[in-house]
Amino acid sequence: MTQQSSALMSMLTLLLEKYFISFQCSGSHLLIVLQVATAAFFNSGQVCVAIKRIYVHESIHEKFRDAMVKFTKTLKVGEGNEEDVFLGPIQNSMQFEKVKTFFADIEKEKWNVAVGGKNDDRPGYFINPTIIDKPADTSRIATEEPFGPIVPLMTWTDEDDVIARANNTKMGLGASVWSNDLTQLHASLREAVSG
Repeated sequence: MTQQSSALMSMLTLLLEKYFISFQCSGSHLLIVLQVATAAFFNSGQVCVAIKRIYVHESIHEKFRDAMVKFTKTLKVGEGNEEDVFLGPIQNSMQFEKVKTFFADIEKEKWNVAVGGKNDDRPGYFINPTIIDKPADTSRIATEEPFGPIVPLMTWTDEDDVIARANNTKMGLGASVWSNDLTQLHASLREAVSG
């Protein structure tokens, strides 16, 4: 794909079974950041179509990350009946313990935490929303589904490469593509492996 088609594409999203992968391009704006963060952390990340990996174009990575971190810090964790709560508890003890294993990997794998990374010691199955900045594609956070509010933020520069990276999953059920350029949209859909 050409640099010209990259510049025209404002957003490309592939929905791969349990891996909603967002590609953010130079035309991204704050609304997109808020939508991506909301889709990653809605219901504490316990939705099959919640965003599980986020790919952001290298040219906007820092601005995107900083805006997403700023928004994520506003998300309140707590009981669902508390005012302004966005993230409730993880559904059960088994899932809570599984999600915590990803937090244990932060130090072991030397992941860079953009926000979150630690959980409050309090009763209940509460997990703070966490963004892991630029983990390796082969890292557990990028290859497994936490089914909790922890998400990797990764970068890309070449569309063919990032589509190949996104398609490199055993879980590709469906795909969707968002773009301002219909030609680009159709080309990207043809490249998405799903179904």
